[in-house]
Amino acid sequence: MLAYFCVTALLTAAAGSAKQDESPREPNERSLAVVAFGRCEQAPLGEATRALRREVTPVANARVLSEAETAEPGGGLPRVSVEEVRRAIEAGRTDFLNLNIAHAEKTLWAVLPEIDRLPIGPERWNAYWSTRVHLARVLEYLGRKPKATELFLEILKVQEDFSLNRIEFPPSTREQLELTRSLMAGLPRYKLTVTSRKPGQPVFVNGFPLGKTPFEKSMVSGTYALVVGEPHRHAFVRQVLLQADTVLEVEPEREAGFRRELGPCFEAGPDREERLALIAALAPALGADEIIAVRLERLGAEDYLAAALVEVRRGREVREGRVRLEQPTLPRLADLARFALTGEGEPGRVELVDPSSYSQGDHRSGSNHWLPAAGWILAGATAVLGGVAVYEHWRASGLQADAEALLKNGALSHLDKPEYDRLRADAASARGLRNKLAIGAGASAVGAGVSFGLMLLPGERGRAPSLTAAVASSF
Repeated sequence: MLAYFCVTALLTAAAGSAKQDESPREPNERSLAVVAFGRCEQAPLGEATRALRREVTPVANARVLSEAETAEPGGGLPRVSVEEVRRAIEAGRTDFLNLNIAHAEKTLWAVLPEIDRLPIGPERWNAYWSTRVHLARVLEYLGRKPKATELFLEILKVQEDFSLNRIEFPPSTREQLELTRSLMAGLPRYKLTVTSRKPGQPVFVNGFPLGKTPFEKSMVSGTYALVVGEPHRHAFVRQVLLQADTVLEVEPEREAGFRRELGPCFEAGPDREERLALIAALAPALGADEIIAVRLERLGAEDYLAAALVEVRRGREVREGRVRLEQPTLPRLADLARFALTGEGEPGRVELVDPSSYSQGDHRSGSNHWLPAAGWILAGATAVLGGVAVYEHWRASGLQADAEALLKNGALSHLDKPEYDRLRADAASARGLRNKLAIGAGASAVGAGVSFGLMLLPGERGRAPSLTAAVASSF
């Protein structure tokens, strides 16, 4: 009964995903993906991205990638948990021991594609090899040893020193594993080299940790799933067809912000140039010609959902619109979808924003976001330098008064001359320092004034990306 429920859940999950991805891409057909950018944990962002994708799909003049397809660079959408996979493997093993062979084979075959979607880590690798070993035992029993050998080969290609526990597995299974190992000597091998800008990044192949960058290993020819980075923050999954010596340069730092389960969503700041750089990295992995970038923004006291159509080949935003969010429900997004795709909107609902201004709100362009901080730092420096200059002025006056007090009727005793000379020298030094500090305070004041002045210019308060529009009305 346990096996029945396990395999039913696995097959249902696989069927649901297949239905979602059932429209294959035609040759030369344009494709479009809808992806969120920003703080991915923000509650409305993932939900809004999915809702906008549903509105875009029926009206776009391009094939719109499903959520599952869009999540593929991150390893695909998880359909079952690690624990569900573990229970299914155990159910298949139990069925085999009870000679329910057909059901055992069906269960274990259903598990295989789900393992590749599990998070990177020891539990995934344990599921990878144990499913294949138990399925190989079933196939051995059915007399299909060549197929069992293929399953063992999938393990040994990655972990060449893999071995089986003598207590848990019978001699026949261990002998089949060793026979497969002996066959590997005659298989073609090629060198896989992986580098990263920051060395020391973990390298996982089919979920198994093989080393760290810079990585180099001679491996049996075949297809491998390569992941570079930490288990919970890594680069895109790369399918490597190893048929020749292959060199890959991977940048986990740039790709690790992709969250497959949240829309999907790319962790990003408010800067438009940062989004375009992330889109340039993501689009080739998706095979997308256009991307609709979805994000949240706050303008004054109100929250908005913005959607920008990005033309990947030219690396530019074609247009952008936004709608006001009225919690707790999302507004109708059909008009936003139509505007992002075509630039059309109902009269009174679309407001063109001056291309020379930014979107008003809590964020500025990446080149000028430092203006407030610079202004306050320079203002603080003005106060400090000015205060010290005043102190040195008072100090110089005091030293000069002390020196003049040593004069008796305009005459100076030879006993007081050394002290008189010292006081005069200290006073001169204090005046010189005062003058320098005053100049520095003046320069800081000018800099602070310029910084605050630039913040008040219209171009800095309201400049938005070119060809940007705002859908200002609520729905």
